[in-house]
Order: sequence, then C-alpha cells, then structure tokens
Amino acid sequence: MTSEENVSESGMALSGMDLIISNRFTEIEEIYSSDRGYAVIYRAQRMGKWHVLKGLKAEYADSPIHLGLLQKEFDIGYRLSHQNIVQTIALEKIDGIGTCIILEYIEGKTLRQLITEKRLDAERAKRIISQLCDALTYIHERQIVHRDLKPENIIITTNGDNAKVIDFGFSDGDSYAVLKQPAGTLRYVAPEQSRGEQIDGRADLYALGVIIDEINGTLPHKNYLLRRISSRCTRQNRNERYSSAEAISMLLAKGQSRWRYIAAVCLLAIVAFVAYIYNTDANSSFRNEAQTVQRSDTVFLKPEKENVAANAAIDENKPKDMPATASSPAAKPSTNTNIYDDQRLVTLNKFAREKTIEVVKKNERLMADSTLTARQRSDISNNEFFEIERIVRAEVDRHVNQDAPEYPVYMNAILNTMRLVYKDYNLKRYNNAKDE
Repeated sequence: MTSEENVSESGMALSGMDLIISNRFTEIEEIYSSDRGYAVIYRAQRMGKWHVLKGLKAEYADSPIHLGLLQKEFDIGYRLSHQNIVQTIALEKIDGIGTCIILEYIEGKTLRQLITEKRLDAERAKRIISQLCDALTYIHERQIVHRDLKPENIIITTNGDNAKVIDFGFSDGDSYAVLKQPAGTLRYVAPEQSRGEQIDGRADLYALGVIIDEINGTLPHKNYLLRRISSRCTRQNRNERYSSAEAISMLLAKGQSRWRYIAAVCLLAIVAFVAYIYNTDANSSFRNEAQTVQRSDTVFLKPEKENVAANAAIDENKPKDMPATASSPAAKPSTNTNIYDDQRLVTLNKFAREKTIEVVKKNERLMADSTLTARQRSDISNNEFFEIERIVRAEVDRHVNQDAPEYPVYMNAILNTMRLVYKDYNLKRYNNAKDE
C-alpha cells in the first residue's frame, strides 16, 4: 500500500522501487449546477492536469433516460476534433459522482462575460464570429446540430483569444432517436425549432445571428456588415437565411479583404502623391541649375542640340594641348536616355501586367477548392496583393541597379502599373459577382 506522503501532485507514486501512475481524479470541486436541467459540472485534477467532469445531479443519477442523454452527448462530442470545439476525452464512472463525461479544461471567459463587459472591438468580434462559423461548418458537415448555441456556451480562451464551443447536451444528429423534442434557450431558438419541426444547421445560424446582434450592440460603432449578417441569419423563414456557416465566413473574409484593399490603395495614392510633389520640386530645382533637362521624367542630362554644336565649336578653337573640358564630348560622351524610351521599362511593365493576372487567376483556382477552410480562403485573399508586389519588386531589382539614380523612377512606374492592373481586374471580378 502506498502512503499518502509518497503521492505527487501529478498522481505518480513510489511503491518500493516501482513508479505507479494513478489515474484517479483529485481536488474535485463543483463549478456549475443547472437550475432547471439535469447536469452538474466539476473541475478536477488528474496526473497534474485540470479536466472538466460533466455528470448527473443526484436525483437523476439512476434515471435510464438521463443516462442515455449523457451517453448521447458523449457519443456526439467524442466524434468531434476541431480547434474551436471543446475536446471530449472519455466517459467514466467516478467514485462519489457517478458516470461523467471527461472534457478538456479551458481557461478563459464566456462570450457572455465579454459582451457584458463590452470588451470587444470590430476586428476582434469578426475574428470570433469567423471561428464560430468554422466550428459550425465542421459539425454541420457531420450532420450534427448544436441546438443550444448562446454566449454562455462559447468560451474565449485566455491564451490565444480563441473561441471554443461547449455543451453539446442538446445536440442532435440524424442517427439518434432520443431528445427530439424542442430544446434550447428561448431567445436563441429558431422559430421552426420552437415549433418542434425537423431542423437543420440553419437553426444554429439563427442563434448565431442573435449572438452577432448582441455583439454588434456593444461595439463603439455599430458595424454595417455584422448588422447585415445578423439580419439575414434571424429571418423567420429559414429558406431566406444563409445556406451554411461557411457562406458567412466567406462574406466576413471578403469584407475584410475589401476594406484592406481600399486602405492599401488610399495609402499608396498618398505615397505616390508625396513622391510626385517631391520629385517635381527636385527636378525643377535641378532644371534651374543645369538648364539642360527638358522633361522632369528624364533620368540623365540631355544636352540640347544647339549646346552640343556650341561646345563642338569651342573645342575646335581650343589649343591642341589643352585638356578636355567638362563640356567637351571627349570628356563626357552623350549616353543620356529618356526612361520612357528604355526597353527595360517596356519589359518590366509587361511583366507587371502578366504576373498580376497570373497570380490572381492562380488564387482563383485555389479558392475554388471546396476542401479549403474559411480561414485558408481568408489568408489567400488577404495576402494576394502583397504576394504580387513582392514578385514585381524582385523583378525590378533584377533588372535595375538599386544604387542607380533611375532606380526609384523605375520602381514607382512598375508598381503603379501593377496596382492599376490589380485594381481593374478586381473591379471586373466584383461587377461580375454582383451581376450573378
């Protein structure tokens, strides 16, 4: 028999020379008991790790119906493995408690607490909603309906600030015969669910719409996109709601990408305007001093014909032994070229146009892959512009020496070409999607 002193917090104990690992739960404490329901929840340690135990109240402990409901909740939860869904670990009989579902312990706050404390901003709210959509898409693809989605059943983790959907006690699937009656919390229950009709994933989308409306109501400035999504999710006729949670994820990703694109275009326009003013002032000053440049976009000095002729006449009258002057063609051969006549500019402009279209079409093919998650689609969309810009910049660096005085002129010209092509293509794509 192992003495109590030889047992560590992790559940490991020494018995003679043998190391015994105990899987019993310790430090069991009740953290929640449903007022009107049948469940009671505990927190407990096993092998140095916190777990959540979900069991039955004492008055329901021997009820075959409620034991069946607990078994059903375990069966549903055990099938699920998703980063935004609480992990179901096992179903065990615990001394002094009875049959319990063993769940992962999540450190964090419920979404209800964050809403009450008004701790959300628009970006954080959209990210949480997007994660909820990912979780709902996952369970709906497995023919499971949560049926009790509400802020109290969503935990936002302390580490990572990620959403976790919990409590599948009212969840249902096509293969189960128990708990088919109306269930859920009244405010979040879809009309067809309250009437006891056959329901599908759109009932969860109704609850999600109510949650989005509550979140939007606490934001410093109400978000139009969230209000629009909430309004459609909560329509009485389920056929008028979104067909899936993935459709909401894509809409959120598209909205974020569009605003980022607009912000990027505005920023680039400001930078281009400042650069234009700076270059205009610099070229004007240079022209006044040298009096040889005819265009502000000419990279090298371009002597006028009459000046060349005058310099040649002076050199003819110059003594033979006099060294060549700075104005003499012998001292400085005319290698001046206008950038707009440079073949490199033509080549780089063509590259920018073709590469922009190529990358956009490649991403369109990737986005058409039905196996992609909403988060993967969002990453592709958000990184698209910067991916093209990196490629174009690298190509300019390959053709033009970065130390050359004409380098910034080339870079600005090629990037402007890329931005215009990208903008035109996206406008066409947006108009086509709107027409459809």
